[in-house]
Amino acid sequence: MNNMRQQNKGITLIEVLIAVVIISVGLLGMAGIQIQGLRGTQSSNVKGQATIVINDIAERIHANLGGVPDGLANLNARYSNVDTDALNCNTPITYCSNNASGQNVAICTTTEMAAFDIFIWACGDTDNDGLINVLPGGSATINCVDISPADAIDCNPGSSLNINIAWDEVSPDGNTLRRNLAMVVVP
Repeated sequence: MNNMRQQNKGITLIEVLIAVVIISVGLLGMAGIQIQGLRGTQSSNVKGQATIVINDIAERIHANLGGVPDGLANLNARYSNVDTDALNCNTPITYCSNNASGQNVAICTTTEMAAFDIFIWACGDTDNDGLINVLPGGSATINCVDISPADAIDCNPGSSLNINIAWDEVSPDGNTLRRNLAMVVVP
């Protein structure tokens, strides 16, 4: 009888259960690492999109220097005091574009072009590629860096523009964080 017990050296049910628990804990750990990697990738992707968006408006400003306020003759310029939260993206800007027959409607002034640039940059065009569509919870402001207290609306001659972009991001613990990116543009 003793010989039969020694020959019977199979795996018991308890050993199998312990092995299953150990493998399950390992797989859960690997899944957690995968989720963290995906969050990091998404965060990196959104930061890259924010960089593209902020560079887009900087290029638009440099291409239309007449749209930059100078505090003197160009008081109605549109690249300052911009807040994308105040834009109505449901009402598209129709000037600076072609009519239904493909003919130019009008030649745009620098102020109109600046307003058009801000609208397309913030709201997007037919591809919904504006910052409010590209960045989750995206918003932006553009303001003069050296606004004098007496003239809180217009820039001084030679003023730089401060562009701030903000968006929402989910942290590893599940909380929503507000991230931002800033750039100073010297026209």
